[in-house]
Amino acid sequence: MKHRLQRALAILAVMAAALPLCAQSPFGKVTPLFETTVYHENGSTFTGRITKQEFGGYLHIETNRVCIYINPQTIKRTEEKKVKYEDLSTWMACYVLEHNLLQGSAYERYVDLVDIYTEDDKYTNAIRTPQADGTVFYTMVYHGTFRIPLNDVTETRKELPGPYDEEYVPEVVKTVGGDTYVGTVTRQKANGQITMVGDDWKVVLDREDIVSRTKDLGEKGFENPVLEQFTDIITFSDGEEIKGKLLGSGVEDGKLHYILYDPSDESTYQVTPDNITSIKTEYKATNGFTKYSKYTYLNNFIVPNAITKAEGTTSFPDTKLALPLPEGIRVSFYHLTKAFGTDWHLVPLERVKDARGNERWGYKNDMVAKQNIRASRYKNEEYEYSAEFDYLSPGYYVYINPDYTEHYVFKVTK
Repeated sequence: MKHRLQRALAILAVMAAALPLCAQSPFGKVTPLFETTVYHENGSTFTGRITKQEFGGYLHIETNRVCIYINPQTIKRTEEKKVKYEDLSTWMACYVLEHNLLQGSAYERYVDLVDIYTEDDKYTNAIRTPQADGTVFYTMVYHGTFRIPLNDVTETRKELPGPYDEEYVPEVVKTVGGDTYVGTVTRQKANGQITMVGDDWKVVLDREDIVSRTKDLGEKGFENPVLEQFTDIITFSDGEEIKGKLLGSGVEDGKLHYILYDPSDESTYQVTPDNITSIKTEYKATNGFTKYSKYTYLNNFIVPNAITKAEGTTSFPDTKLALPLPEGIRVSFYHLTKAFGTDWHLVPLERVKDARGNERWGYKNDMVAKQNIRASRYKNEEYEYSAEFDYLSPGYYVYINPDYTEHYVFKVTK
């Protein structure tokens, strides 16, 4: 099978070598695999998964968040509204907590949203995002597909992997000078220039310096579970289609080629860019909010087991990573396989002196049963468990399992 295609736009390399990454945040979370942010020339950004490129035409991206510029002259009217925290979608609820956008009092927390009506479109549940120069953008946190002209794309970016991104796959970039870099391509401009970051280094490479870009599948090789998550479909001008998994791209004898893995016969081969009309990526998992069985979630954010120091009959959980939640919203612990029942203890922390006489947040072990706060409701179904607390006053809290081996710390703020 031999096809000779015209040299693809530089943006294609981003899709062909897309990597699962996790956005870094003080809130623990896992973002969808293959997440990319596409930058439009008007300043708009589209964050999600690239699903298709029409050669010489458009880029399709399935988003979970967009920050879009709307020409004020096209706006016919806007409708302001206040939406309660409990009525927000999962992604929107996470977004407003991360960006401290909730308003109101402990009796009712809400976020200001706006619906925008233009001559051609309607944008719902948008957040006004004013810029320093006075320009107003609108952030929308929802799933949708946008079709963006390739000529309007200025660059794409990815975040460095976060602490919970266990499915991260690094990328290998080889240069004309014989250097090899293994890390994360965090930025690619439309002219093909890339920025690559490692543990303690960063390098900027122009397109003409790059010999190849490929996924590093590690010791698992073609059995790496990431390969199961997507299938690429290449369509040619004669209507022929080939399916496989694009592992990257390279240059040989001055000509660009793509490296395609065919799982049906476990082989790899080169596809040279000529007569391609589109490349489409189908993802196995939906781009929704995914929860993993190994983690405990607090209001849809991963909450780690806090390191706890015991001194006699007093325990001091580490509060440095305590998740901040505003007073008045429902506090919910969730786990896919771990049951939360009445034998778990939610305990308010107090200022207690340690062995050195310093005051720290902690609790007296013999007070756990007396200070135990019962959940407003429990959900105990097969493989899905939660404990919800309708109201907690400001302060630090720790959620403890019956064996005292797990401590989940958070704080409620005014």
